[in-house]
Amino acid sequence: MERQATTNKEARMHKKAALILIPALLLAACGDKEPTKQDFIDNPELMEKHAEQCGQEYAKGMPTSELCKAMLEAQQEMIGTMLQQMMQQMQEMGEQPAEE
Repeated sequence: MERQATTNKEARMHKKAALILIPALLLAACGDKEPTKQDFIDNPELMEKHAEQCGQEYAKGMPTSELCKAMLEAQQEMIGTMLQQMMQQMQEMGEQPAEE
């Protein structure tokens, strides 16, 4: 009898835990997490997805949303990296002896 009461208690606790955990997990999995600067750098296609929204914000002045700020920071970093690589290539080309 005592074992059955414990089992029923355990079953109720498991049901309560499931009722709390399942919606929490679904919300976490389905939540719209805004991309970060690193997300934009790792996946430049995200910029295309958000370009219109941020373009409208830029047209009104400075970007106001965290998403657009992150996208702008990612663009700046990517451009800086690209310019550094170009400068390095130009220096390497200048160091090579001229072909005759």
